[in-house]
Amino acid sequence: MKEKQYSLQNRLDLPLNLRIPKNTIDYYQRNTKSKKFVYFTKERLLLAYHLNRFSFFDREIADNIYMSLTRGKKIANNWFSSLVGDDSTYPISVHPTFKDSKKTVYFINRRFAKWVINSMKKFAPLLELTKVTEYPKSLYSIETNNLYGGKPKTVNIHDLNARRYASRIAVEITQRCSHFSSDELNIQYAFPSNRKAITLLPDAALFVCGKVFYLEYDRNTEAHYQLLGKIIAYFSEKHYKHSRVCFIFDNLGKKYSEGDYHYEMNPRVVRFIQNIESKFYRETDKTFYDFLRGSDVSVLATPSVHATSQIAYYILDVLGLAPPVTNDMLVNAPYDVLDVVEAEKDSPFDVMLKVYNDFFEEIEIPVIRSPYVLVGIDKWLDNLYNEYHEQYDHIAIAFDKEVTSQYYPLPHNNYFTSFRL
Repeated sequence: MKEKQYSLQNRLDLPLNLRIPKNTIDYYQRNTKSKKFVYFTKERLLLAYHLNRFSFFDREIADNIYMSLTRGKKIANNWFSSLVGDDSTYPISVHPTFKDSKKTVYFINRRFAKWVINSMKKFAPLLELTKVTEYPKSLYSIETNNLYGGKPKTVNIHDLNARRYASRIAVEITQRCSHFSSDELNIQYAFPSNRKAITLLPDAALFVCGKVFYLEYDRNTEAHYQLLGKIIAYFSEKHYKHSRVCFIFDNLGKKYSEGDYHYEMNPRVVRFIQNIESKFYRETDKTFYDFLRGSDVSVLATPSVHATSQIAYYILDVLGLAPPVTNDMLVNAPYDVLDVVEAEKDSPFDVMLKVYNDFFEEIEIPVIRSPYVLVGIDKWLDNLYNEYHEQYDHIAIAFDKEVTSQYYPLPHNNYFTSFRL
């Protein structure tokens, strides 16, 4: 896709002797008396727009957003430094009381936030990108969430980490989709805060190609009944019908599996998944998982160690942008692969592997690719086993290449094998 062209619209307002940086499309006049300006390219203006929507952020978040807009470039230190100052004439201020260890937390000042919003309106292509969140009665809009800059009322490590994961996932998506422009992916962020708008507010909402994905961040502080309460809201609220929800479990610690050097999936994550799959909702004969399916709500549960890569893969898989399984991806398969053939179109499998069994007979092993880990995996694997165990010796589950710990226990006594692509 050819990138849209942008140009500086109000050049005549600038002093003639100023050297305007290349690709500048707008400028912010910090001080009218001293004629101090900050210049913005398209990517820098979008960065400022996103940072305003974040409400508060650290340098990692700012760099991640910018990298997702520029294919891996970090913000120039001198330019970022020119934004930060002690008074409200500067675009960005340091939060006076909150720090995460030695990491500084920032926020956008009101005057600059107003300028950013107005500047975006000058450019029709940029304004078009914002329409996924900016529409009448939107849960995610600037108006609904009062995102007009200024020192945030509350800042906490939970919300800061949720924002960090949203920005990390954005970078991962752009790295995996290098053939798409940033405009085509159109990654937008929202952190709803208006509790008058809806009962359940997700910790974050990430928009990719116009579709929303919800993030729920858990620091190992909420009881399981509270987590199930969120699940109830997701399948009960009309707003969340057909939604995709990603739970990130942090502060889990590590647990060795017996006789193995790898880590087992943390019991907190396993219990969360199995509660949804097996517990009945109130007085009904249906499980929480049944109600999720009835509302077409999918839930991904992943330890934080895998969250960035797995949620990015899951989003691309839902959007149909995940690359197909190829021979080059199968280097970690637990077989000596003789050949790879396409699976039948009406089957649930991605590819078929031709391998030798223990008796040196050539057999086929079906491979199915999966995010790590979808709630409902146990029922899904039960159904596959019941339908195919007489036809195939094994079924291989291919997870993303980043899954190297926190292994989820697969059922049916090693009928299912897993490997990472």
